[in-house]
Amino acid sequence: MVSACNKSSSKRVNLNVDKRVSLEDIISLTGVADERRVCALQVDGKSSVLMQLKGLEARHPLDYKKLLNVIRLVSQRHEIFNKHVKAGKGRYKGIYEMRGGQARLFYFLDSSGNAIVVCTNLYWKAKPSRAEQNQAFELCLELRELYRNCYEIETP
Repeated sequence: MVSACNKSSSKRVNLNVDKRVSLEDIISLTGVADERRVCALQVDGKSSVLMQLKGLEARHPLDYKKLLNVIRLVSQRHEIFNKHVKAGKGRYKGIYEMRGGQARLFYFLDSSGNAIVVCTNLYWKAKPSRAEQNQAFELCLELRELYRNCYEIETP
């Protein structure tokens, strides 16, 4: 676990409740030059993305393995915009989507000097639904705003 802070959350979350925000490594890569840390966002000591990844591993191991390969690529390269990573546009600028089979892992970048990829939520794309995909982008956006209350965010 990395850093944590207690601050009031953004407008979209109940302002009367203080949230504790922290990070936990998803995978640990050693010996790779210029690698970025890939972390799961935790709110109040819980990480829905880690639970979602465990569920994905149990129910869809092939998609889980594909997603782990993309996570490794993202940790090693600073710009990957191809079939594996999609950048959000417009309102979702600065939000990214890793693609591994039908699994989509949403994240944003922290530029506090540590080059951290902050993963927030998982989305299963079983059918082409723009509304459901936008909801997943929206959740990542809200979690980024919560995180922003504690840390500096890299904006592309």
